[in-house]
Amino acid sequence: MTNPDTVSQEIKEAYNFLSEALNLVDSLNRTLVVNDNTLEKRYRYILEEQKEHLIRVVKKLEDNEIETEQLGKDVHVIYYGDEVGNLHLGAWKRQTKWIESEGKEKVEDITEKAVEIKQKLTQAIPGLVRVLGEEHVKYVVPALYRDSC
Repeated sequence: MTNPDTVSQEIKEAYNFLSEALNLVDSLNRTLVVNDNTLEKRYRYILEEQKEHLIRVVKKLEDNEIETEQLGKDVHVIYYGDEVGNLHLGAWKRQTKWIESEGKEKVEDITEKAVEIKQKLTQAIPGLVRVLGEEHVKYVVPALYRDSC
C-alpha cells in the first residue's frame, strides 16, 4: 500500500518544480526581444503557450483538482512545447552567431534559462507519475525528459 504522505510530498515537489519552471518561462517572456526575427518570434510563441499551460497545471496541483485527462493534455503541451522550443532556440542561437547580429550574449543567457527550465520539468516527472500514472506519463512526456530523471 502506498503511503499518502509520500504521494502528497511527490505532488508538492512536482508543484514546486513546475512553479519554478513557470517563473523562468515568465522571466524569459518579459526579457526576450533581442533581434525580433522569425525564430525568436516562434520561440516566444511557444513560451507563451507553455506559460498558459504551466499556470493551469500549477493551479490544479495547488488546489488538488486532479482531472487526469485535462491535466495530461496540459502536461503534454508543456513538455512537447519545451522540446520544440529548444529546437527553435538552437536554430535562433546559430543564426544569431552566423549572421553576427546583436544579442549574442543575451541569446546565451536565454539558453542558460532554457536549460534550467528543462531541469525543472525533468525534476517534476516523479510527482507527475504519481498524479497521472506511469502509463499515462509515457504518452504525455517525451522520452528525452523521462530518461534523464
